[in-house]
Amino acid sequence: MIDHRWTHRFILVLALFGVLAGLGTAALAQEEPPVAKPEAADATAEEALPPQASPKAFLSSSAVNLDGKAQANGVLVLVFEPEGGEAVQVRVNVFKKTNAKKIASGLKDQLAFAAGDGYKVNVSGGTKVVIKTKSKKSALFSLRVDQVSVNGVSVMITKK
Repeated sequence: MIDHRWTHRFILVLALFGVLAGLGTAALAQEEPPVAKPEAADATAEEALPPQASPKAFLSSSAVNLDGKAQANGVLVLVFEPEGGEAVQVRVNVFKKTNAKKIASGLKDQLAFAAGDGYKVNVSGGTKVVIKTKSKKSALFSLRVDQVSVNGVSVMITKK
């Protein structure tokens, strides 16, 4: 035969524990954390600072190194900016299962179109896109990654 006195005591202890735990979390929820008030001088100094921009290196040649294979559809966005000129976004849509060689080929075409006649764009080694100035009259340029949302593919820009 089962002794029900222990079962009832166990249920009573569990119920009491649940009530106490509920009171503890309710008390924690009611307390508001202290809020630090900034001083007026510090607040105006922070507002006066311009937003931080990443430094740009203007070079005569750069390389975009690609590696991997796309695991899902995505997009690769670079920013090409000639010195003293306007920045242009270079966008490549990437489909699932596209390898680095095909992405490099598409990037080469888009980058050549965005850069224009003063620059030479080639694919080296199948997965490296190299961009160079054609002559000393061509402006130096900055090339940076703006967005990579392609799972399975890595992108790195290096000086060539």
